[in-house]
Amino acid sequence: MSIQELSNTGLQSRLKEARKRRRDVIAKIEEDRARPVSLADFRQFVDRYVTERGEIYERKLGMRHMGIADPAAAQGKALPAAGLSIDLKTNAALEHEGYLMPVSSASWDRLEKSGIAGMFGAGSGPNDCTDVFGAMCFFFPVVVADKLFAKISDAAGANWPDVEPLQVRAERHEAIKAEAAQIAPEIRELEAEITRREKAATKTAQGD
Repeated sequence: MSIQELSNTGLQSRLKEARKRRRDVIAKIEEDRARPVSLADFRQFVDRYVTERGEIYERKLGMRHMGIADPAAAQGKALPAAGLSIDLKTNAALEHEGYLMPVSSASWDRLEKSGIAGMFGAGSGPNDCTDVFGAMCFFFPVVVADKLFAKISDAAGANWPDVEPLQVRAERHEAIKAEAAQIAPEIRELEAEITRREKAATKTAQGD
């Protein structure tokens, strides 16, 4: 029976049923994502964690700011490491006021007198050991990730659940999404027909 031939009650029932079918299909993905990952797949999350910790330390050093070739061109933009903003002052004036300067703009005189230590942000001083792990993740990410994963494997590997690889699940999810997408047009058509009838009924009532 076509949508147009359905009664109002039939339309609502069909819409409810279609929405449920779509929810049930999507739920398969949610159930899959609620399951543990394999030990091999867990490695990528170890790598991600080490990378993120290294990036946090990198921001402390102000490494990204060092790449600004022309401070004047970055007028008004916040400096990631210092939390300040640059105006059109000269490089010398900016350095004097404690701004982190791009290494490419450091003067010969400044380098001769102070070296490069002052060009880095918090976390790089000789007495700053507040984030040793972050420093290790920044300077030796592969070593840290390998060591961390090895320790995790030794501690929990024997009891790790034997589950499908994430790649297999991801491919299945694409098929599930395609199935859900096929139901969506039916839902839209039903909703449009219900809306059309409601507007027609309202217009008729107002005319009466």
